[in-house]
Amino acid sequence: AGGEVGGAAALLIEHAPAHRRGEFASWLQATMAASNIMGALVAFTVTSLLTIDQLESYGWRLPFIFGLLIAPIGLWIRRTLDETPEFKREIASQGDKPAQPLKELVATHPMAVLKGLSLSILWTVSSYALVIFMPTFAQRSFGYTPSDAFAASLSRPTNEASAAAPPTSSRASTPARSGERGRMPPCTSFVWTTT
Repeated sequence: AGGEVGGAAALLIEHAPAHRRGEFASWLQATMAASNIMGALVAFTVTSLLTIDQLESYGWRLPFIFGLLIAPIGLWIRRTLDETPEFKREIASQGDKPAQPLKELVATHPMAVLKGLSLSILWTVSSYALVIFMPTFAQRSFGYTPSDAFAASLSRPTNEASAAAPPTSSRASTPARSGERGRMPPCTSFVWTTT
């Protein structure tokens, strides 16, 4: 869960045209928000259709079985995916690689790394708190039924905003015209996870 975010971001950015890199990278966040919505929908469906006894005996396994359906697609993508042309050019052109690329990145771009790291932490903590923790907290602390708790997580405006906002707001990181720099630095928060 999340272990391939850095690689996925690098893949999207390196395949994107130079003037649309922010937009391409933003689809990663949007699809992660969409997967949160789908997970809440599956949980809502299972908790709505099954009794507590059914959930405790076998029903809790159903979302995991349903999740296995995507495994063949992931394996196929993993086996057929090639390195990006930009990565191949970089490897071919490298003479002396830095001995410690992460240390060099932090030394040369400390504020960009700090900002990227801070945004990543904020996104991760808020997503897990709202999507994973809150339905359980609502059930245990306030007596909500499981289906009511997951229905509430489905109806949160933050889910829809999280899925729609990244692609539309990514224009801030993308230059308006060729040769013009964007207002925000490239996605340096992902660079350190891939080096």
